[in-house]
Formats: sequence, structure tokens, C-alpha cells
Amino acid sequence: MSKKDRNARILIKEAELVNGSNDYIYNFYVNYSKTLEKIDVEDIDEETEQKLLNKNDPFIDVVLAQYCFYHQTLKQLFSKSFVTNDMTIRLACLSNKSIGKKRWSIYELPQALFDSENNDGMLNWFSSITHQEVDTLFRNDTIDDGFLTSFLELENDLWKALTEDNKLQVIVSLYYNERVCKKYEGPMDGYAEYLHGRLFSVIWDLAKKLPVEKKWAYALGNLLDKTSDDRYEFDSLEVAKRWNVEEEEDDKTKKQFLDCFELVRYAIYKNVVKNLYGKDKTNKLHYQHEDLAYRACAYVQTDMTEDDIREAYAKDKLVAIEFIMRNMRVWRNDDLRDVLKDICWDADSTINSNYLDCANMFNYKQEELEEKYPDWFAEKEDEAVIDDDDKALSLRMARELIQEFKDDIVNSILIWSNSYGKQIMTIRWIFYGVIVLALILLLR
Repeated sequence: MSKKDRNARILIKEAELVNGSNDYIYNFYVNYSKTLEKIDVEDIDEETEQKLLNKNDPFIDVVLAQYCFYHQTLKQLFSKSFVTNDMTIRLACLSNKSIGKKRWSIYELPQALFDSENNDGMLNWFSSITHQEVDTLFRNDTIDDGFLTSFLELENDLWKALTEDNKLQVIVSLYYNERVCKKYEGPMDGYAEYLHGRLFSVIWDLAKKLPVEKKWAYALGNLLDKTSDDRYEFDSLEVAKRWNVEEEEDDKTKKQFLDCFELVRYAIYKNVVKNLYGKDKTNKLHYQHEDLAYRACAYVQTDMTEDDIREAYAKDKLVAIEFIMRNMRVWRNDDLRDVLKDICWDADSTINSNYLDCANMFNYKQEELEEKYPDWFAEKEDEAVIDDDDKALSLRMARELIQEFKDDIVNSILIWSNSYGKQIMTIRWIFYGVIVLALILLLR
């Protein structure tokens, strides 16, 4: 932008920032960055950021690394971090979300860190990238979708340049990246929605490609459990077989929790386990499945009865409790919720040696859901619930009351009717009709 193109708004804000305190600069960038998804950057341009960089103030550099709006600023700071060996500035650059959130942004991480003509820059960086840098970059939910999708297909030089530990760290860090479960937000655009969902499909495909090893299973199981369930050409039952590995467990931990391989299978089964209806097909078929991971998935995703909950607990103990606790259908129903509470308290007394792990887990979950869905826990209006004994008691009391006050009622009505001589016969017929109707109702 030339000098003549810079309007009064930009020039005034530049004067405020360049001559302002560090606190003013910090507050401006932090507050403005919160609005980037709604408005364009209109108060500041690249020239202003360059002047802030020229101040060579370490504090301002950290602020700009985290919140700057222009890729030229970010690129200079990232490059400078290698010259000065400043890991703090480098990590701040990798955590920058302003570049990716800015509307109509052309440059996003990690491409914004390098010159467009420098094809080898990113590859050289990935060849020596540190554990911290990998973690910070792949936790950033504004990382470029196209880059992330292509990278996770694994058939590229950048993935191959990483060490085994750093590859694993990518999968671990993605679990903390909200992009893996973010819904599409934008205008109706079939292709844009396809590109948004393609990332999910690529992540699910990792279950077909990553090594079937314990360390990979822990990371992948957590990631798949969080990732939006959008799969393409994915045979879940077949892929699950790939992760059907028996992990050795001692008697103490047996059936307490799902092991790492079961966690992967549990996530994979989520698009297989559905409610079953019909004379010969009920959800009990799910609960009788031989794979504990499959049953755990069923405990989350199906409509359960009170008996189902008790039988699941009898069969799978703490695993059943952990996953039934995730079933929102159970929490919405007072009776089912009471059964879940009962088995939690029973588990603490019979399995957990009176440690209140399950009871506390129940209470924490209930507090969370009460705040989120108060209607589920609202006090029901009192209703008259009458069983057979109550009914017999009510009839007996009614008969006794009628017998006790029969004479008084008759005398009162006769006295009243005598004052209306001409209407006495009508009144008596009404009275007798009421008595007959009352007796019919009482004797039914």
C-alpha cells in the first residue's frame, strides 16, 4: 500500500501504536484478534507492523509473533528466531491464529512462515523440527486445511522427513486441535463442505495405515474418538480386525478399562452400532457381542432399559459404567439415571475398595449436564400414583365416610328440600341419583 493510499484511520492507529506503551500495543492486538472472523483488518496495515518490528523490542516481538495480521511480519519473526536461536519467538509464531482467522486470508500456517518461492524451506525445517514445534503447530486449529489434509495422507516428503517420535507427536497433538471436530461454517457450497469434511475422512484412514503398535494405538484411539465421524470408503468391521490385538493385562486391571487397541476398535465401531428393533433383533444382540470394545460402543449409542444397564454392569463392571456414563439417553430418563447411580455406588463398595471414584464421576457428570440441560433434571409436578393397595384403602375410607355422615347428609338435604315444597320430589330424585352413582363408582 502506497503512502497516498493509507487513510486517516490507519495513520492515526499507527501513531497510537508506534508511540504507545507496550500495554497499549498488547491490548490492541489481543482485542482486535478476537474480531477477525467477523470484520476485515481496517485499522492497521503491513507498514505499521513493520514499524513496530523496527523498534526491536523483545516484548513487542512476542506480541506480534502471536497476534500479527500479516504474513510478512510473521515470516520475518520466524526467520529471526533461527538466527537468534529464540525458541520462544518461534513457538509464538506457530501459535499465531490471527493469520488463519483473518477474512480473505491467502496465507495460512505453515506456508505463511516461508517465501512462496522457497520450496525447500519447509522441508528443511521439518527435517530438524523439535518436539515442541510439532506440538504447537498441530494444536493450532487455524492450520491450513489443504496442507493438513495432504500431510495426513502420509505419502509426502514432509511426513517422511519427520522422526518416528515426531510423527507420533503429530497424532497426539491433533487430539487437542478443535478443527478435527469442527462443524462446517459458511455459505451453502457443496465443494467447500466436501473439502471441510475430507480432513475427517483422511484422519479416519489413518486407522488403515499407521503401525499396529501400542504407542500408536493410544494416540490414534483418542484422536478417532474425538474426530467427526465422516468416513469415505471405510469398511469399519474390516479395519477393526487390523487392531484386534490382545494386550496382556494382570488380574488387577482386567476389565477395569479398555486397553489401547480396544480404544481404537471402540472408535471404529461407532458407525456400526445402531439401535435394533423387531421381534428377532433387539439391542441385546449388541450387548452379547464377543468384543468388549463393541459392547462398550453399544453402551454409549443405544437405547438401554433398566435391566440392560444392570446386566451390562454384571458383565463388564467398570467398563460398563464408564461408557454408560456417556449415554445421553440414560441421563435424560429419571429411572435409568437412578439405576446408573445405583451401580456406581455398588461398584465403589464392591470393586473400588470404598474409593468413591464412580460416585464422584457420576456427580461430576450430573452437575455438568444439569447446567447444560436443566430440563432433564427439573422437578416433576406431583402426580397421584395409586397402586392396588392405595385404591382399596381409598374405597374403604370413602365408604366409611359416607356411612358415618349418611344421616347428616340426608337430614340436611331433606330440610333444604322441605323449604321448597313443590320441588321436593325433584330434589329427592337428584339426591338418590347421586347416591347410586357414588355407589357404582365405589364398587367398580
